Amino acid sequence: MKKTQIKQSEVKTQIDKVLWHLQTYGTLTTWEAFNTYRIMRLGSIIDILRNKQHYHIETELIGHTLASDSLFPNARNGKGQHAKYIYKETTNNSFGVPAFVKEEVSEEKKDTKTFLDNLFSIRK
Repeated sequence: MKKTQIKQSEVKTQIDKVLWHLQTYGTLTTWEAFNTYRIMRLGSIIDILRNKQHYHIETELIGHTLASDSLFPNARNGKGQHAKYIYKETTNNSFGVPAFVKEEVSEEKKDTKTFLDNLFSIRK
């Protein structure tokens, strides 16, 4: 089932905002979600999009160093992680087959294809 692109005029809820952003720009971090849309619980919105609306969204954890240990004395050595969510289009134009499913061609099929290519090139 191909998901349609949400239009900016259709954006009404926080879920719609996140989906529109992911479909338009491809990625979204928690910091971007807060600064742009004032969304504080991006992880829960991503969970809804994944599990209830069946969008394919991957998570990449990015490590960072905090600006100053004196500002965050309880931080673990001044290091942390934040999530970057990446939108993956789930279907391509080949009969609804998911884009992330790659068909591996066996050696037998390669040999058959080569044989047929040779056969038809001889006949020409």
